[in-house]
Amino acid sequence: MNNFTNKSYKTIKLLRTTPKYIDIYKKIQTILTDVSLRDGLQTENKDHWPISRKKDLLHKIVFVEKPHKIEVGSFVSPHLLPIMGDTDQMFHYASNIKHLYHESNEIFPTTLDICVLVPSYKKLQEALNNNVKHMSFLTSCSNSFQKKNVNKTLEETKEDLNKIFEVLKKPENKDIKKKLYISCITECPIEGKIDLDFILHEICRYNIIYELDEICLSDTCGTLTFEDYKYIVETLFHFGVARSKIGLHLHVDTSNQTEARHIVNYSLKNKIYKFDVSMLTSGGCSLTIKETKPNMTYEFFYGCLYSYLTRDDN
Repeated sequence: MNNFTNKSYKTIKLLRTTPKYIDIYKKIQTILTDVSLRDGLQTENKDHWPISRKKDLLHKIVFVEKPHKIEVGSFVSPHLLPIMGDTDQMFHYASNIKHLYHESNEIFPTTLDICVLVPSYKKLQEALNNNVKHMSFLTSCSNSFQKKNVNKTLEETKEDLNKIFEVLKKPENKDIKKKLYISCITECPIEGKIDLDFILHEICRYNIIYELDEICLSDTCGTLTFEDYKYIVETLFHFGVARSKIGLHLHVDTSNQTEARHIVNYSLKNKIYKFDVSMLTSGGCSLTIKETKPNMTYEFFYGCLYSYLTRDDN
């Protein structure tokens, strides 16, 4: 962890101190969400991650990597994911230290949003009781994936989301920010490849029905190709999905680095600026994939960003 923290820090320093890159980066305004403490830890052994170690990781994320947002856990049942059993404690701890977060360089964030995943309508009240103002929700483009991952069909998931968003329409909840993860873009670990037009239909449906601040396209299998991503994104633009709403959750290893670089570069070029990143090399849907690819790291993202900023056409 320390190795790629140091590498990404050196890249950040270059971005901070080179006037040309600073001017360009000010216009780009990328928004990074750290998912180390949620997606990064969900495949880990609870005994290896006591809350003291989680807090140490939180400090490194907040004060070294300086993301805009951080997911500190999930209100999933601790019987299903014991490692998430202290999410409420982590949320309040993170909320209490966020006032210490400050960055004098104006191109980097000066505020930090503390986010929690809410996996179901049954868990929504727990999030509300804890005064969570940045909530994430889950769906996918695969019925088989949903049944194995959350024990609901796609239709049951949509009914659950309908109930969630009805509650969030109430005046007292108007300030809550909402992010929807859509998994299995463009492949399901159980069903295989999924029809792109069906995926587009699902994304557009969620965009129309719910008032979302972010629609995060999740490459669950780590097999998303640049050409498929380009087709999806360009079609979403055509149907009026705002670029500012689109986020990207990639899983990257040596087998798909080239495709991932093209995808990140294309996103930046087309004003898609929301990316999930992680300080850990673990993560993914262990219930459906035996060997998961790690989440996109800061090192990989900043490497892509640096290459983008140093293009000849900038």
